[in-house]
Amino acid sequence: MKIKFLTTDGTIDKVSFAAKSEFAIGQPQVMKILRDANATFEYEVESVLRKDSLDITDEDRQLIRRRIESEECPLIVVTHGTDTIIQTARALAGISNKTLC
Repeated sequence: MKIKFLTTDGTIDKVSFAAKSEFAIGQPQVMKILRDANATFEYEVESVLRKDSLDITDEDRQLIRRRIESEECPLIVVTHGTDTIIQTARALAGISNKTLC
């Protein structure tokens, strides 16, 4: 069975510039992590947003929800930053016929 990864960026994709106390959103890291882990299951990765989680809006959360609802794959992992993951989880509550992580 296939697992679909929907990336929103955030913590997992941050590139830190410690000397300047700055960061930027880098390329989605899920593909590299799955390759390095020698994942043997079928998967697909799609970037939905490229934002720090502090910048994710209610409209963005509805975009994520619509994308999940329209996805054929029933197993979905959403990568998300830590700062506002609770708000996004609440916005995704109640989606039927999907297993979300």
